[in-house]
Amino acid sequence: MTSKQQDLSRLLRGQALKDAQSWAQGKSLSDLDYQFLAASEEIDRREVQQALEAERTKEIEARLAEQQKRLIQETQAAKQQRILLFAVSMALLLACGLGITSYFQYRKATASERQARVSEIQALTSSSDALFASNRKLDALIEAIKAKRKVQKLGGVGVDTAGRVDNVLRQAVYEADEYNRLSGHKAAVLGVDISPDSEFIASASVDKTIKLWRRDGTEIATLKGHQAIVRSVKFSPDGQFIASGGDDGTVKLWQRNGTLLKTFQGHSASIWTVAFSPDGQTIASASMDKTVKLWNSDGKLLRTLRGHTSVVSAVAFSLDGQIVATGSGDKTVKLWNKDGTLLRTLEGHSAVVSGVVFSPDGQTVASASRDGTVKLWNIDGTELTTFRGHTAGIWGMAWSPDGSFIASAGAENTVRLWQSHNPLRTIISAHKAGIWAIALSADSSTIATGSEDGTTKLWSRQGKLLRTFTGQNTAIYAVALSRDGKLIASGTNDNQVNIWTRNGNAIATLVGHNATVFGLAFSPDGQIIASSSQDNTIKLWRPNGTLLHTMTGHHAPVWQVVFSPDGQLIASAGGDGTVKLWKLDGTLVRTFRGHTAAVWRVAFSPDGKFLASGSGDNTVKIWTVDGKLVRTLEGHAAAVWGVAFSPDGKIIASGSVDNTVKLWNSDGTELTTLRGNSGAIRGVAYSSDGAFVASVSEDNTLILWNVQQVLNLDLLSYGCDRLRDYLRVNAEVEKGDRLLCSPIGTE
Repeated sequence: MTSKQQDLSRLLRGQALKDAQSWAQGKSLSDLDYQFLAASEEIDRREVQQALEAERTKEIEARLAEQQKRLIQETQAAKQQRILLFAVSMALLLACGLGITSYFQYRKATASERQARVSEIQALTSSSDALFASNRKLDALIEAIKAKRKVQKLGGVGVDTAGRVDNVLRQAVYEADEYNRLSGHKAAVLGVDISPDSEFIASASVDKTIKLWRRDGTEIATLKGHQAIVRSVKFSPDGQFIASGGDDGTVKLWQRNGTLLKTFQGHSASIWTVAFSPDGQTIASASMDKTVKLWNSDGKLLRTLRGHTSVVSAVAFSLDGQIVATGSGDKTVKLWNKDGTLLRTLEGHSAVVSGVVFSPDGQTVASASRDGTVKLWNIDGTELTTFRGHTAGIWGMAWSPDGSFIASAGAENTVRLWQSHNPLRTIISAHKAGIWAIALSADSSTIATGSEDGTTKLWSRQGKLLRTFTGQNTAIYAVALSRDGKLIASGTNDNQVNIWTRNGNAIATLVGHNATVFGLAFSPDGQIIASSSQDNTIKLWRPNGTLLHTMTGHHAPVWQVVFSPDGQLIASAGGDGTVKLWKLDGTLVRTFRGHTAAVWRVAFSPDGKFLASGSGDNTVKIWTVDGKLVRTLEGHAAAVWGVAFSPDGKIIASGSVDNTVKLWNSDGTELTTLRGNSGAIRGVAYSSDGAFVASVSEDNTLILWNVQQVLNLDLLSYGCDRLRDYLRVNAEVEKGDRLLCSPIGTE
């Protein structure tokens, strides 16, 4: 107390203060005591407050320290995150870079792979084209189908490549008459025949065997017995027997199961061929002794035929047994009456004729030669077509009794099967020189052709020769038929026009031109003939030879002249690059200008509202008759020498020196290209029923194209149908090619 509360250490605190306060309760204390207690309370309160504040400060400091620690940790974490983020970003950038690089490398690799596949397609296309050019047309078809299938798998390959693939496929489909091969003999096949039911094929070989095959190419049996080369084999008319002849000088008669029944001896040299007569009672044999011998089925010699100047290497009977065809080393085919009278000689092969056979209807003769070709001839001697494909000489042949196929035996150990009729076109070796003129009758039943060989010929729409007009001794460059088909006109390079009746009577010669006549046309009523010439003029005549008018206006040769469907107008095609339209009185109506070279051909549309012109500028132009150019058709690679409208006017046919015929929609779209000629095409005509287009060429051929079938053709399906048996059965087909025509995804 004596310190008067100045000595703070003496003041009470805590529990001591509480005890003193409890003791002081109810007592009367001095002021000094109360001051002491009050001072003690104050200092105790202050110290408690200070302690609390110190505690709070410590707590705050601890919190601050924790926050600072956390902040440091967060800062470190953030730094690590930034580092990680940077690392991730860099990794991502690197990954993106690698991804982009990989993408472009993938694109590059894909593009390279695609280009490799396109190159493969292009190589197959070139291979097909080369095989076709070398007459290996079945192989060309296979290569073309391979290329087309690869295009289908790959997708878009570019217009040019896709177009080339379609072109070689179209070329092979149209022209590949060979459709199967029989491979199994160990040496050259010298003879072949087909059973009467057309289901079996027999082949004879240098390997001394005879093999039997199903028509699909499946080998089913081998007959052995000859002691030397077997050169010929034939089925009997009932199909139960087989006759064979060989270098052992004998003819052998077998049962089809291989049992030898008889041996015929009589020739003094090797037997080259044998044949049964239609009734099966006579067997003919031809030998190197230059004779043909006829035997009965018991082996008795009936007759010997002589006449060839060389080896008789082939013989066949017509279906009625009245005509015998023989082939010889003199390169000819001879047709004989059964009594031995020579009827005619067929010339065309360049080597020994080793096989002859008649078609089932007796109207066609097929011959095979060591020159590697098979030729088809009309019974009247007209050469129809030639099959090329053998890589060596042909030794024998047969025509199936159902008429559907021909078999030929080749020195390359193979029998080849050919379709006897191409459903897409009929090809006729119509003349002995280039054909420059063609015309159709109004009903298209008759076709007229004119050739540099000096002949004018009439043909049926099936390709049969109806009549030959000879005696002109000069090249024919124009022909025309009257609407009723009763009169034929031909224009020559001796400046004349010859008028004939259908039966071959000459009724008038029109003389007046000063140079070669290149164009001819009858008016629809047959009362006027228009002719055009190298003398730059057009002349109108009566059929009796009366000259009506001479039209001048062209400044170069006039290559064609045509009447409008109503007969009131005449159109002319000029070497001066123009088309001109004329009235019948000779008045020039108008001139069509637009071509940049000579106009070779011109045609009216069936309704007379349009004209088509073909030119040396490689184009076809479509015009209205009032002179407006409607469109230009571009696609030919050389001069256009033929134009014709379909009967409904919706299709235009054009023929070119590039050896092709093209079909176009009237809107200018190219529909297809017909490949079959091996020389420049000089004329085309469209049948009045729209069934066929006829083309003539410098390769001496007349081709009748079945345009209705051609325009509806699925090239790939058609080609695959042709090859199906070959791909399935032939032993020489590569394994990878057997499923060539299977649906994509099942190969």
